[in-house]
Amino acid sequence: MKSKSIKLIFIPIVLLGIALAIPRAQQTLIASAEAYRPPAEFSASPVTDAPPAQSRRVVLVILSGLSDYFWTDADMPTLQQLQNTGAQTEIISQPPSYRLPAWVALLGGTSPALTDAPLFDVFDALTRQTATDTILAAAAEQSRRVAIAGNRRWADILPADIAAETAFFPATAADADAQVMAQVAQWVDDPSISLIVAQFSRIDAAAATGVDTDDYQTALKMVDRQLEQLRKMLDLSATTLIITADYGHLAQGGHGGDDPEVVTLPLIMVGQGVSPGKYSPAAQRDIAPTIAALLGTRFPSANTGTPLLEMLALSPADSAAVWMSLAQQRVSLAENYITAIGGTFSPPENLKKLKQFYQDGNFSGTAQLAKLIVSQADAAIQTAINARLRSERRPRMAIASAILLLVVAGVLWRRSILWAEAGIAAGVTVVVYHGLYRALKLPYSLSVIENLPAFEQTLIGLIAAAVFAGMLVLAVLALLRRQTFTWQEMMLSGYEVTWWAVVGFGVTVLSGFWRVGATVDWIFPDVGVLFSYLTSLWQVRWTAIIGVVLPPIMAGLYIGIQYLYLKHQQKKVAQATKNTEGNA
Repeated sequence: MKSKSIKLIFIPIVLLGIALAIPRAQQTLIASAEAYRPPAEFSASPVTDAPPAQSRRVVLVILSGLSDYFWTDADMPTLQQLQNTGAQTEIISQPPSYRLPAWVALLGGTSPALTDAPLFDVFDALTRQTATDTILAAAAEQSRRVAIAGNRRWADILPADIAAETAFFPATAADADAQVMAQVAQWVDDPSISLIVAQFSRIDAAAATGVDTDDYQTALKMVDRQLEQLRKMLDLSATTLIITADYGHLAQGGHGGDDPEVVTLPLIMVGQGVSPGKYSPAAQRDIAPTIAALLGTRFPSANTGTPLLEMLALSPADSAAVWMSLAQQRVSLAENYITAIGGTFSPPENLKKLKQFYQDGNFSGTAQLAKLIVSQADAAIQTAINARLRSERRPRMAIASAILLLVVAGVLWRRSILWAEAGIAAGVTVVVYHGLYRALKLPYSLSVIENLPAFEQTLIGLIAAAVFAGMLVLAVLALLRRQTFTWQEMMLSGYEVTWWAVVGFGVTVLSGFWRVGATVDWIFPDVGVLFSYLTSLWQVRWTAIIGVVLPPIMAGLYIGIQYLYLKHQQKKVAQATKNTEGNA
């Protein structure tokens, strides 16, 4: 009995200790995700051969917030006509699907691990000028003039002198897109500008509150009319028009995660150098190298995309030149990145053969060899990443396993008489939490988090209801045993429910620690893993807090019901005795 009394004090203290430690761990994790920068700088351009130009000018239109899921049935005749007459496909963005990393991916061809822009930008408030090389810098090196118009957040990440012309407006302004369109109209008349980037915000603002609204449909129509104006301005015999998006939205609004409707985006290309048709899905990071191939510039140094040559009308010689340039860029990237993360990389020996093949007129051989070199460089990067991850995860696995064994041993040590019932009740707690989460139609994705404090409050409510349900199940199971348990025994069993529930939620914490670590360091983790890691920390913390408060209430409820039940039984016995005596 003495050991159980000690456990009755020990468990709440440990639970509260866990609850107090978690906020610091969570803040450290979030801060490291917000501050993430790639291990190598990619501002310096690699020495590569630029392929021949295919277009005099490229106009890149970014329709922020436009998912490929929610526009095809809308009233957008201009966009649909461009889609039907040009080259079309869907592109998949690599999350986190926030605007700054998406913009850098569109202009730099980068994956999140190489994007020197704020990645975990939940509040859309982080500011940091990116050092990542982009197609803008590549065009400037050839004395090509570049112009950008759109959301003023562009000014937060782009170097001030990266573009010859800029025009940035508050996205919240009602006429922001009209101002962008007016500025683009002036640039179209300037033949010295080779690349125009126009980013429109109206659809994004409307989609934030849901796509089944009149506001969203109105936004689509307004943007479509502006696209019609743009199409009429452009000479598509000397200009390539590319229309795409940075990210989409959930049907109810929200972005940031890896939800299909958030990461699946339209891509439409029309004009000079384009081969019309419907093509296989591509990646968002493929757009920057495609622009490089059209303008005849080098590829951005951190580019991990592949130019969409199947959508371009290229001669065999020009196609081979593009692949040769890409192979040179990718080998340079692999050498830079692998060295930065502590690995070693030996450039492929057959790289030297590329120019010879090309000079000999063996364009097919040049392209095939370049594709092989690109795949080898990409594989070398992934192999180096996996090797470092394995070396870092081994000790974290040992730590996570030791913690799990310790907490399981803690609940089994001097376990209560109702330990099995406590385990069942804890399972009910976890199931009820996820059932309620699903009932609210919340996705297991960063897209659900528009405001961290508000999201935490939602989780607290779900956890409170789930823990309460678990305690009720324990009380019912105890009553079904038809035994009399003391208030102390019920308290101890209630704390065991909390402990087991913490273990249930905590397994995800330990998994996150194993896969990511205590902080985001040299590589940005999968956003699904990061979301689960963050939310499981909240789950453990508030389960511990609420699970310390509810057991005394549950034990009191059990004692009260038990008392009423015994009184009822006593009355039945007394009545039966009285009836027996009366019959006698």
